[in-house]
Amino acid sequence: MLNNQSTLIVLPRCHHAIQTSGLRLFKYAMAMSSLINHYLGQIYFLMAISSCYTGHWFFRSIVPISDIDAFLSSLPANSNLLSSLNQPLVGINKNHNPYTLLETDSIFQPFVTNSSILSIIKSISGSRFLRPIQVGLLTKVPGSPATPWHRDKDHLPVSTNVYTAWIPLTPIPPSLSLVYAEGTAVTDPCITQVSPSKSLSQILNDHGSPMSQPIAMNPGDLDIHDGRVWHYGPANSSQSIRHAVAIAYVPDGARIHLSPPGFDAFAGLPMRLSILSSNFPGLFDGDLIGSEPHIKL
Repeated sequence: MLNNQSTLIVLPRCHHAIQTSGLRLFKYAMAMSSLINHYLGQIYFLMAISSCYTGHWFFRSIVPISDIDAFLSSLPANSNLLSSLNQPLVGINKNHNPYTLLETDSIFQPFVTNSSILSIIKSISGSRFLRPIQVGLLTKVPGSPATPWHRDKDHLPVSTNVYTAWIPLTPIPPSLSLVYAEGTAVTDPCITQVSPSKSLSQILNDHGSPMSQPIAMNPGDLDIHDGRVWHYGPANSSQSIRHAVAIAYVPDGARIHLSPPGFDAFAGLPMRLSILSSNFPGLFDGDLIGSEPHIKL
């Protein structure tokens, strides 16, 4: 959520400025102008994202192409996982096993610690510090099925909201881009939770509008989405592999919560327990998420 704190710009004392040269005054004015423009830019950004909260944000050319090339070149060649026709792939390492943040040599680190990604999510969330809690390579080979409608926070055992950075590594046409039910981002999660008396189709019909318009994405672009917004990924009907990296962040101070209100449906509990075991070894319900590999950024 956005905070309402304003930024205070403290100007240095300049009682002796009358004695400075015109050139020094000019340089001082230019420096102050640059500083003010910087903070005005942040203010305008916050106004833009708060004026129409859709639950997702898109930015062009955020991640260096050199980082993407290095990542793709490190993937294992001729992996049978990469050639599977009907299974999306969630992260692999050199031994063809799932990647996790527990690996100190993770090739995901340049993405996880990218300063631009962190700054954007901090502005959106109002958080001073973030902690990464999950990372993965999401691959869909030609013929892979759609990723069903879901809310990220239904499957993550955390007490706070979650913000996912979704980075395309290959060109993605509109037909393969994520689709969001934007109305669910501003609706109480308890209302948009699937239950025996409330189907997903009913929720999307009553609260999903407007639906986002898919756009073409290029390697290095950035899509960020709120853990509360319902969304899905279309099937890969193209002839090309779709690669993307997804990183989930929580505000510093988040705790383990196996049944967060609005996301406590029994259907999601097995996934939350599985992620608790794999991503948070040694932590239990109520524990603070506060050590490696969930570093404070």
